[in-house]
Amino acid sequence: MEEEVEQKESRQERKSPAKLKPVRPWTALILWLLLNLIWIGALPMATEHPVMEPDSGFREWHEMEVPEVLGRDLPLHIECSFEPETAAGESVRVVWSLKEDTVEDPMEVRTWDANLGDDCAASDHTVPGGVYVLHVELFYANGTKVDRSNVAEVSDIDFHMQYWIYQPLRTEGFIAANLLGFTVLVFDQSIRHLRRRRKLLKMTNLPLHKLRQREEWEQLVDSMEGGDEADVERFVMPTDNTAEAERERLRKQFAAQEAEREAAEEEESEIPEEAEKDLVGEFEGTEEGLKGELKADEDLRTVRDIWRRIEEDEG
Repeated sequence: MEEEVEQKESRQERKSPAKLKPVRPWTALILWLLLNLIWIGALPMATEHPVMEPDSGFREWHEMEVPEVLGRDLPLHIECSFEPETAAGESVRVVWSLKEDTVEDPMEVRTWDANLGDDCAASDHTVPGGVYVLHVELFYANGTKVDRSNVAEVSDIDFHMQYWIYQPLRTEGFIAANLLGFTVLVFDQSIRHLRRRRKLLKMTNLPLHKLRQREEWEQLVDSMEGGDEADVERFVMPTDNTAEAERERLRKQFAAQEAEREAAEEEESEIPEEAEKDLVGEFEGTEEGLKGELKADEDLRTVRDIWRRIEEDEG
């Protein structure tokens, strides 16, 4: 029952385009929500910089470029692990440092100096945009530097760095997303209202035959969608007996109508001989009676008087 009511309401709305209906801003609102969700999802995304892994080989120098983001400092996270391969390797000392790659007064982010196996705790920092250089060295107990080709025999090194580009712009990002969503909503509403207004003006200025065609099309669409309740008898398939009876009834009805029509024509066309003589009379073949002055009959004032005179003459 509720579905039928909804269908009737939708048809009535489609049939009455005379007024400008409000535009439903669902698309713009969904886009607004998506912009905020996209920004929320982008905030925790970090830019990874894997420096060394146990199977990747040793790198003494590593360069990392941090982008400039409106002059803001970016969060930087460092994780490192130096594990000795043998018991003798525990006496090997590790020294590494991360510095800004500038000639004058380079900024030092972090340095670490300890033996293999010591805890190289993860650390968090904030760094401005620029180029940074990581330098890693290993030394034996006697102070001799471990050759690069021998590092894999001494220690397993795991070193990772990552920074976040969007975190410093968290507030600005939400403001931009909401301003963009609001702008889209306003423009979407304005454009939709303008289109509907133009369509309404076109409909009001259509010629009569175009409006009639449109009404016929809407009636056709209504009938295809269900429209009003249909007469059930139109969809009943007739059996042989009922079809034959219907044809017989139509033949009799047509024959009766034809007989009535012929009888009426005979009554109108047949004129008695005496009446014909009275009509022709002694003036047959002459112009007698058609010439001379026309005399008005005071008794004939309306059409009813003429018919009364004709009935009196026939009587």
